[in-house]
Amino acid sequence: MPAYGTDQALLRMRRQGIDHAQVVVIGLLLENIGRNVNRYRPLWNTRTMVPLAKPRFILEGERLKLVQQPFETGRDFALALRAGTALGALSRHEYWRDRPAVPTGRVSSLVRLGAGWIAYHERDPRRLWLDRDGEPRRVTIALLEAFRREALALGAKEILVLMLPMRGELDVYRTSGTAYWSGALEELARLGIDCIDLAPELAAAALRCEQDPKQQGSLYVSAHLSSVGNQVIAIAIERWLTKKKLLTPVGANRR
Repeated sequence: MPAYGTDQALLRMRRQGIDHAQVVVIGLLLENIGRNVNRYRPLWNTRTMVPLAKPRFILEGERLKLVQQPFETGRDFALALRAGTALGALSRHEYWRDRPAVPTGRVSSLVRLGAGWIAYHERDPRRLWLDRDGEPRRVTIALLEAFRREALALGAKEILVLMLPMRGELDVYRTSGTAYWSGALEELARLGIDCIDLAPELAAAALRCEQDPKQQGSLYVSAHLSSVGNQVIAIAIERWLTKKKLLTPVGANRR
């Protein structure tokens, strides 16, 4: 689903179940960490042209609690937008409200530029993932724990998290050779959650595409992975399934 957060994916699994699947795979874009504490999209993605709202989870102690939307229907939400009351209704538990408070009216353009810089800095996924005790990281890890726990209860044998860098993050990884999200990978491993970091394999695929673009194609289409990138992910999942003995290796004798 376009623009889904990890929280919305969890709610969808609760609503639809897993249809007897043996494996549940959770794709986690690194930027989802900020989306998971957001209720009103323009407050998270300040460049969006889509004024949508979503539910979200908060932590009470170590337990997740769902904060429902205050609108029963899309029409109710649209009317609130027209009336200018939507933001007020969504402000409770909105992590990105007033981060920073952007002044309005007749103020210096430099003040506005400064506020914009602070807003982008606050929303930098690197900063959010490195803040171990911050609400965005704690909520995101708790959502992944809930995925694992609830999928197993529904009958799944295995749960896999795919850590997916966006295009800009992959460029930084290729330049530096380091992954700022490595601490989160270690935390997931301690919690017993299987995770594949796709950055190394996507970086190798990006190099092949650059060396032979005509034959290899492009790894990304705009900010999202192309069919070439998705093939890299599919092969990584295939290897993981084979290692877990849930898939017979290609060419092996089948019984």
